[in-house]
Amino acid sequence: MHYVYILFSIATQKYYIGESAFPENRLAEHNTAKYAAASTRFTNDWVIVKLINCANRTNALKIERYIKSMKSRKFTEQLINDPVFFSNFKIIVKQRFDIEIGG
Repeated sequence: MHYVYILFSIATQKYYIGESAFPENRLAEHNTAKYAAASTRFTNDWVIVKLINCANRTNALKIERYIKSMKSRKFTEQLINDPVFFSNFKIIVKQRFDIEIGG
């Protein structure tokens, strides 16, 4: 199992989208600035606001890239907050990439 995760920082009011097999461990790395060049290093209050279940890393990477390609805060917030929007997103991902997702 692999996941696409969306983090949110209250301090910066920003979202971060990533992928990992172990999102809780990855969250700890973001909050401790393990990677000095990471865009999440400026704050340590990241929380997971959305997890999307994927069968494997290849699928997670495709979905992560797709979400990032939207370059839209509104899109990201709708994924998090709107169940109908997320259901439609799952349909689009199935049609476009032939990937079944959960979450």
